[in-house]
Order: sequence, then C-alpha cells, then structure tokens
Amino acid sequence: MLCVLQKDFSEVSSRYDEIVAKYMYADAMAQHMIIRPDELNVIVTENMFGDVLSDLGAATVGGAWICIQR
Repeated sequence: MLCVLQKDFSEVSSRYDEIVAKYMYADAMAQHMIIRPDELNVIVTENMFGDVLSDLGAATVGGAWICIQR
C-alpha cells in the first residue's frame, strides 16, 4: 500500500511526460547518490529520510555540515 505522499506524487507526476518517477528505500537512495549522482535532479521524500539524504547530498559536494569544525 502506498503512503499518501507516494499517491499524491504518482498522481501529479503522471500528468507530465518529462518527469520520471522512481521509488527507492532510503538506504538504496543513499548508495545511488554516491555511485550515480549524475542521474538525479530532484528527490522527493518524507522529512525523516529527507534530512539524512540532504546532509549526504551536501557532503558529496563538500558543503553544509562538512565545513563546520568546533
């Protein structure tokens, strides 16, 4: 059963031919972000996993929390 976010995203993305929707678990997405980041343009996710994936995305380009030293 799809969650509400996936249902809404599937409905909206089906209206646009240029949107390619893929569904992945957070750990598989993290690996994909490291191995093939050039294949990703936008990631739509829930808050809990989005926080982790956004930190990973920033780390791959050397920004955000990587630069902070205490």
